[in-house]
Amino acid sequence: KEFELRREPFEFFSRFDKPLLNICFRLQVPNFLPYCQQKGLPPFHYFLYHVTKSLTEIDNFCYRLLQGEVIRIDSYTPSY
Repeated sequence: KEFELRREPFEFFSRFDKPLLNICFRLQVPNFLPYCQQKGLPPFHYFLYHVTKSLTEIDNFCYRLLQGEVIRIDSYTPSY
């Protein structure tokens, strides 16, 4: 039943050779750079890690197609 809610977008994207999704957004994070500098963290990598980690908490972003089967993933390998 859960997959039936996703059938229409699944069928749309399943026709693509490489059905990739890009997400763009604006986000204000006060004191982000000073925090990273204080902790000795590379800002881009720190931000990418937390965005990618948060995606695993959104159920709709956790499904993939593998060899014709719909699977649920637990982690991401980001591309930037």
